[in-house]
Amino acid sequence: MSDNPIDGGAGAALAAHSKDAAAAGAMPASSATGNERASAGSAASGISDKVGRLSEQASEAAGRAASWASSSAGSARQALSGQGGRAADQASDFVREQPLVAIAITGLVCLALGVLLGRR
Repeated sequence: MSDNPIDGGAGAALAAHSKDAAAAGAMPASSATGNERASAGSAASGISDKVGRLSEQASEAAGRAASWASSSAGSARQALSGQGGRAADQASDFVREQPLVAIAITGLVCLALGVLLGRR
């Protein structure tokens, strides 16, 4: 084992992080971290730029998805509205053409509902 406490174990790590633990001839902590700060700053700046670009891309994708969902919902609403209107027109025409059959069907539906709800 060496007589120099910095040579083995955690001494080198302490020297890099603490001016008090640096031995004579060893690199001072301030000079060891000077270049690291500059490279850490540029790395943080690069990461920040990438995060900004990803955030913009995610925002654009979310906007496109919302636009697509809105237009799809509008198309579905129009289709269902048109089908509902046609069904109502057909039912109205059926009642005008065959009123007694329409009354009989209505009575049977009401009787079935009464039986089903009366069993509770």
